[in-house]
Amino acid sequence: MNDTLAIQAEVTVPKVGEGQECCGTMQNHPAVDLPSSKFTWTIRNFSRLNMKKHYSESFQVGGYKWRLLIYRKGNNVDYLSMYLEVAHAPDLPCGWSRNAQFNLSVVNQVYNTQHTFNLRESDWGFTSFMPLNNLCDPSRGFLVDDTLIVGAEVDVSEVVEGTVVIQQNKEGVPEAGLSNSATQQGRLSSCAICLDAPKEGACIPCGHMPGCMSCLSNIEVNSWGCPICRAKIQKVVRIYTV
Repeated sequence: MNDTLAIQAEVTVPKVGEGQECCGTMQNHPAVDLPSSKFTWTIRNFSRLNMKKHYSESFQVGGYKWRLLIYRKGNNVDYLSMYLEVAHAPDLPCGWSRNAQFNLSVVNQVYNTQHTFNLRESDWGFTSFMPLNNLCDPSRGFLVDDTLIVGAEVDVSEVVEGTVVIQQNKEGVPEAGLSNSATQQGRLSSCAICLDAPKEGACIPCGHMPGCMSCLSNIEVNSWGCPICRAKIQKVVRIYTV
């Protein structure tokens, strides 16, 4: 989006063995359990990268430095090539090793969204998130041993707890419920795409109002569809509030 690529790496280092070779033998420090970490690499002006290989800045997991490596036009293949690399590997002691479990992914910048959840809209997401034939294709690695792993990254910026109200149901029995006087509060908050400008544009015909005019106009020009429901956008209109 806007010629910017975001790559994410999640690295877990369960055990580390580090040794110094001496007289043909290896002396190892005891293996220890170490934490995991998530690193996001944002690459701007992606299409204008000229060098074959591109490295991220170093990031630290378990007390050791790592970095990401990409081949924008592929490492002798017609694919984006991505690798996790131990930083400064030639400078490490002879016989070093790192046992790491990691996951590399390209961030979908359009599917990143924002929503004010309330009693009427307690769930939100993407109806056309992934084609089922892609999901079920064994070569893509999403479904392995009939097991699907779904993740979510959530940042909560505002919470309104609501007020407990006692009401009577059809049988006249009192029931407790939540009255949220601020249901619409935050609906016209920041753009769900750039997270900076205020929400001011609506997608037609679906009617969703996910972002600012600049971001929505860019999505319309590129025919990416509504960021909320993925419906085709015929036009974007500015909404004025009084």
